[in-house]
Parts: sequence; C-alpha cells; structure tokens
Amino acid sequence: MTRKVPNIEQMSQIECGLCCCLSILHFYKSKETLLDLRRDIEKGRDGYSIGDLKQLLNKRNFDTGSYQVKDVNKISELPLPLIAFWDNQHYV
Repeated sequence: MTRKVPNIEQMSQIECGLCCCLSILHFYKSKETLLDLRRDIEKGRDGYSIGDLKQLLNKRNFDTGSYQVKDVNKISELPLPLIAFWDNQHYV
C-alpha cells in the first residue's frame, strides 16, 4: 500500500518551500508544525532559498542534494523525496 504525501497549504505567498519541507516531514511521521519551521529558519526578503530548505532538512537528519534538470522527463531519475523549484519562482 502506498502512503500519500500530506498536502500542507501555505499561509503566505513565500512559504511554499517551508510547506514542501513540512509535507516531507509529516510523511515521515514528524509532528512539527509550520510555526516550528518558521521559528527555526530566518526568512529573507524574497522568501526561502534552496540552501535554507536544505539546512532545515539537514538539521532533521535528511541527506540533501541539489540537481538541475533541463528535461522534465528526467525528474523520475532523481532520488525521492524531492522538492522542485519550478519556473524559478515556486517550490513544489
């Protein structure tokens, strides 16, 4: 049986990355909240960078990496779970 990744709705326009991280954490049974993640990492003027998200997940014992994919069909070859930075403006 396959478990679904929980959907976490963002409260502000710049929290898509945090919500992606929280979805992964909840998938692995973490009880943390969006507020917990907000407290743990400072938000920049333009939101959270991929480095911020990696740092947040690394603190929680996740191994992280960064990959650039030019062909969307190649995404299936990447290790899971993953967060995509879509169209240079949105984490999904």
